[in-house]
Amino acid sequence: MFRKILLFFALLFTTPMHAETLSLGEYLSTMDRAPVTFSGSIKYERMDDKFTFIDSERNYFGVTMDTGRETRELVESNCKTRSFGFSVSDYCLIEGKGTVEIRGSGIYLSIEEITSFSSPIVD
Repeated sequence: MFRKILLFFALLFTTPMHAETLSLGEYLSTMDRAPVTFSGSIKYERMDDKFTFIDSERNYFGVTMDTGRETRELVESNCKTRSFGFSVSDYCLIEGKGTVEIRGSGIYLSIEEITSFSSPIVD
């Protein structure tokens, strides 16, 4: 899903869509807070107290959890990365709804609803 958004950005800036052009800042503000659905993996980095979403193309996006305390704690407790020796298969699988957040040159995912969630299988 995010790859499609990034491709859309690239196409928008390389093809003339209308006579009046927008500045980069104006365009990005039109995409800020755009609703999206997502499916991929999520990890929680306890040392940095941050979440990262990884899509099917292995693109990494910072995450804001806007799902409430109970859901945030569920993801925190089940999706912690180990200090070393972990792989994408160690991450939780997640699907849901949210919005895209544009912060400077960064694209972030604001998770508002989780529709499917599973913890990694631990041997």
